[in-house]
Amino acid sequence: MTGELPESWARFELGDIFTAERGASLDPRRHPDTEFELFSVPAHPTGAPEVVTGGEVGSSKQQVQPGTVLLCRINPRINRVWVIPAAEDRPQIASTEWIALPPRPGIHPPFLAYSLQRGQVRDYLAAHVSGVGGSLMRARKSDVTELLLPLAPFPEQQRIVTKLDELFSELDAGVAALERAQAKLERYRASVLKAAVQGRLTERWRQENPPTETGAELLERILAERRRRWEEEQLAEFEAKGKKPPTDWKEKYKQPMAPDSDGLPELPEGWCWATVDQLARVVRGASPRPAGDPRYFGGSHIPWITVGELTGVQDLYLRRVSGFLTERGRRHSRVIPADTLLLTNSGATLGVPRITLIEGCINDGSVALLEVPYPLKLYLCLYLSTLTKSLRVNQQGAAQPNLNTDIVKAIRVPVPPAAEQAAIGRLVEAALSQASQIAASTAATVARTAVLRQSILAYAFQGRLVPQAPNDEPASVLLERIRAEREAEAERPKPKTKRPRKKAPSA
Repeated sequence: MTGELPESWARFELGDIFTAERGASLDPRRHPDTEFELFSVPAHPTGAPEVVTGGEVGSSKQQVQPGTVLLCRINPRINRVWVIPAAEDRPQIASTEWIALPPRPGIHPPFLAYSLQRGQVRDYLAAHVSGVGGSLMRARKSDVTELLLPLAPFPEQQRIVTKLDELFSELDAGVAALERAQAKLERYRASVLKAAVQGRLTERWRQENPPTETGAELLERILAERRRRWEEEQLAEFEAKGKKPPTDWKEKYKQPMAPDSDGLPELPEGWCWATVDQLARVVRGASPRPAGDPRYFGGSHIPWITVGELTGVQDLYLRRVSGFLTERGRRHSRVIPADTLLLTNSGATLGVPRITLIEGCINDGSVALLEVPYPLKLYLCLYLSTLTKSLRVNQQGAAQPNLNTDIVKAIRVPVPPAAEQAAIGRLVEAALSQASQIAASTAATVARTAVLRQSILAYAFQGRLVPQAPNDEPASVLLERIRAEREAEAERPKPKTKRPRKKAPSA
């Protein structure tokens, strides 16, 4: 965090001016009916504080005053800052994960806040953390006090803040517009999928392409093929054992469950209702235990398809994974072929369908829908995508949300004719591809604005954003006065607090 500065600027260690400590502790629970302004770490730094009563606060907080700069020291929001605004008729409190830097004459709080938002400050704090990892990693206070920061003359601090406010206001407005565009894209994707599985997307197509086979006829063909395959498997099994099939062996075939007709909406002409059980053979994945055991994990060529891999891609297709099993791990898992439709079935990310384009093993957090041909496979994937939110809502009461195979089998599916399924797949993939291109471009622009923001901050704190004024008091003189005031403050006797006199125990 060094470099050439204008002659009128200076550098200072944060600990020379601030103690980088928490403010005085306060337990709001002792004042259950009092309203507080709470500045919590997750809140956006430009947002308003949360107004809560003492009874709604679950732990002790620190008292803060207007003009205090709060610096977050915990991951993943390390170096987030917040300047405490002018107080209303409520006491102001903050999370203890903030380091409170109270106002000092000669240091403009927004100037200090902008300085702490720079990328090199974040890198410094991230390199000086302690803890057990992840969100429990905290920047050490002793290292925070050693932060070396630039300081401009006070009038220039104010000019810099005014210019940064102006530039970032425009930048933030642009980012907000991009975020609104991203939200619209998500709604567009959802509306395309919904229109597709309700038949509205292909209304014109149906008028121009009368079906040669209805959805009901397709379903009959699928069910007949399912039974034929079962019979072939049974005969092969009898033959392998050298046994003659009994006369009633075909009666043991278990028919897939039909859809419950209660509350089903009307479908377009030529469509019919079916269950996942009628359209696919549903099997659950399996995970070798214990997790991470080198006997099972860490192989080189057997892809390990986990829930994280499935939910980590925005595309409908899974093309690659990062983890692999050993041959022994494969024997303790579920092997599925390439081009298999998968559905995550447990945890907070259940209900996400993906088609894996690679052969591999799936864990017990997903189910495979086997023996589904194209174009039905893609159509079914699209339809299940429209159910993700409702599937999660229906499982909210469970301690561990879970879609067991019976629940998946019972899912009701509107089935169009095969030719219309193919048309739906083409139209949806084209629309989603275009939306993905726009989303990628928008995300790249948002990322560039973050880089631009850091470039502007770097420019500002090199003294190049606004001109210097020769009559401004140099920052070195300002620092000396601040240090002298702090030393005098430390030498002042602290007021003694009277301790309540203990009452003698009653006789």
